[in-house]
Amino acid sequence: MKFRVAKHRSFPSPAHTFEAIGHSLGLSLQQHHLQALLEYCLFEAAFYVAYRSGMSFSQLAASPFWFPDSVLLCALLVTPPRRWWIFILLPLPVRLFSEVSEGIPL
Repeated sequence: MKFRVAKHRSFPSPAHTFEAIGHSLGLSLQQHHLQALLEYCLFEAAFYVAYRSGMSFSQLAASPFWFPDSVLLCALLVTPPRRWWIFILLPLPVRLFSEVSEGIPL
């Protein structure tokens, strides 16, 4: 009795996917640059969602943790200290240009 091993289709590796994205955008970035850019974009999106969620609560009740600062803390804990300055600067546009409810200080 012979068994046949089915051939699996190979999926593109993340390196090929990142290179394809870079070439389609006309960029010649290496994989680690594109991966870092993706990390920054995901952090910015998570921070924005947390900021909007945090600003929707009333000012009557205090909370021990504020959602956006928790997202920032998590990002700082998983990245090397040499990249922390980027994660400190990325939230500034969200904090400065995001719409805030009336009477809530920045």
